[in-house]
Amino acid sequence: MINILNINKQQLNEITLNHYKMNFNDLCEKYKFQHFWSEVANPLNADLPVHSIIESSGFASNADFNNTINTHKEESINLISKKYT
Repeated sequence: MINILNINKQQLNEITLNHYKMNFNDLCEKYKFQHFWSEVANPLNADLPVHSIIESSGFASNADFNNTINTHKEESINLISKKYT
């Protein structure tokens, strides 16, 4: 992203901190998880293996997905509870 915008990593993080109150990597993880949850909840994907949804959501592996869940537990719980309330 820094190459596309022609800025450095610090500038990118400053932009995302100002607009989203989180650094760029955390913002990407948030949207990947939101995409994952949206796809898991979609009835059209009921027959797909979970690992294929994980990969199609932008996670490099199941371990990468698990790491995101473990390091963002509160955000994950909030997102999941919003889908079911």
